[in-house]
Amino acid sequence: SYIAPESFIDTNIKGTYNLCLASKKNQVKKFIHISTSEVYGSALYIPIDENHPLDGQSPYSASKIAAEATLESLADQNFKVLVLRMAGLHGWPRTNGVVHSMLAAAGLGNPISIHEPATRISLTFIRDTAEIMVALWQMPWQQINTTYNLASPDTPTLLQLAQMIVSMSNSTSELQCGVG
Repeated sequence: SYIAPESFIDTNIKGTYNLCLASKKNQVKKFIHISTSEVYGSALYIPIDENHPLDGQSPYSASKIAAEATLESLADQNFKVLVLRMAGLHGWPRTNGVVHSMLAAAGLGNPISIHEPATRISLTFIRDTAEIMVALWQMPWQQINTTYNLASPDTPTLLQLAQMIVSMSNSTSELQCGVG
C-alpha cells in the first residue's frame, strides 16, 4: 500500500521534534528513539557499524535520517538521546513484513513466493527489542547522543528464511523462487 512521503515528514520529523520538545518541557532526562537500518541505503546487508555513512534512498529512510539529526540537535546534558537503528523488525503485534507473510503462508500451507531468494535479510525480534530498551533505560547514560544498530548477527537469505519457517512449522508450503 502507498504511503505519501509527506506522512513521513509529519510522523518521523515533526512528530519526533514535538515529542522532544514536550519531553524537554517536562524535564525528561532520557529519550530512546527507534530508527531503522534503512538509513544506510544499499549498504544495509554488508557488515556495517554505527559510523557508516548514511544514505536515505527513500522518503522513509530520508525522514528517519532527518529525525535523527533533529534529536542530535536537541540533545544536551539534561536531555540525553539514544537512537536504536532496527533491522527487519518482526513479531507480534506486527502484521506485515516478509517474516509475517512467510509465517502466514506456512501456517495455511500456501505457497511461499520468494522474488529474490539470494537477498540477505537482517532481523530483529520485537520482544528482544523491548527487553533491550528496558535494560538500556535502566543503565546510566554517559554520552549526550548515542546510536546503536540492533539486529541479529545472522543474515539468512530469503530462501534460507523461508526454508527455516517451513521446517520449524512443519508446513507443507511449497517454495516458489523467482516469483513475487
